[in-house]
Amino acid sequence: MRRESAGTSTMAAMAGAALLDLDQPFVHFLGRNPFPGAVRRFHEWVQKESPEGMANEIRFGLALAVVDAAAAAMARR
Repeated sequence: MRRESAGTSTMAAMAGAALLDLDQPFVHFLGRNPFPGAVRRFHEWVQKESPEGMANEIRFGLALAVVDAAAAAMARR
């Protein structure tokens, strides 16, 4: 697999994994879920969430983004 292809594949996998989790910020900030009912039911069946968990998700997301950025910077050296 070429390097560009692997990077594109990785980014596509990351975007796909995060896509369904956009429901919580949409509901929190815009008051509406952007996904159709069937998608919402499937997502709720797979992953139980609570509105109070958003603060933790933001904190962990930012912390892990910093760790990822540091790891990428060290790998380039």
